[in-house]
Amino acid sequence: EWVAWFKSAFEEDPQDLDVLKQRLQRAIRFDTKILDAESRVGRMLDELMRSLEQDHQEWVLHQEGKMVVEVMTKSIKPESLKTAVQKQLQLQRNKALKGDVFRYVNWLRTFAAGHQLYVGLDDESKPSPAAKPVEAPRGGKPHMPRRDSGREDASKNNGRVGGKAETTVPKNAEP
Repeated sequence: EWVAWFKSAFEEDPQDLDVLKQRLQRAIRFDTKILDAESRVGRMLDELMRSLEQDHQEWVLHQEGKMVVEVMTKSIKPESLKTAVQKQLQLQRNKALKGDVFRYVNWLRTFAAGHQLYVGLDDESKPSPAAKPVEAPRGGKPHMPRRDSGREDASKNNGRVGGKAETTVPKNAEP
């Protein structure tokens, strides 16, 4: 009888986890006022730890990692980053991140920084396609949008002006 009583201490009540999950959802905030992506993730982690340490429930990080990762993912603020993180977590190579809070946080720091670098900060303020600079291919020079005047500089157009080929011969070239 007493053995069963001790073993029942390891069984968790689903209501307790729901209460804990709701408390974590209230505590974790992804502050979009902070411009640095790593600092945002760090602040979110600080709030999580502060909330868990108040009630001496640090064990949640080790035993309920999947639930904590789920709560953290739901709290990510820019919607574009949130959907990108959710898509990445669905990939087979990132399945291990769902259960390990520490690996997830390290991965999220680098992913959020890369997302901010290549996608940007804002979701709402999207510039028009004409004003948006064109991304350069890796290792190449940035591509500048063409002007509609019909005539371009011959040196930038491989010796062609207005569609006709011209040969540019340096003055000091030998025949």
